[in-house]
Amino acid sequence: MRSKNYGINVRVTEQEKQKLLENARFCSLTLSEYLRRLGLGKEVKAAITERDYRLFRMLNGLKAELHSFIKRKF
Repeated sequence: MRSKNYGINVRVTEQEKQKLLENARFCSLTLSEYLRRLGLGKEVKAAITERDYRLFRMLNGLKAELHSFIKRKF
């Protein structure tokens, strides 16, 4: 692995930062690696489709609600 000794600061809005983080997560990359690949013109592929990711998040939310419901009932 090459040594990464230099940092680059980039100013973005909160919404831009959240979108970049979300896109990096879709690709199973850190934000740094995601931006590095984009900036160097390398291909960046999503690990899963956005639809599958949203479905996964929805199922996790339902799971949490189910646990909460069970605790209240018993």
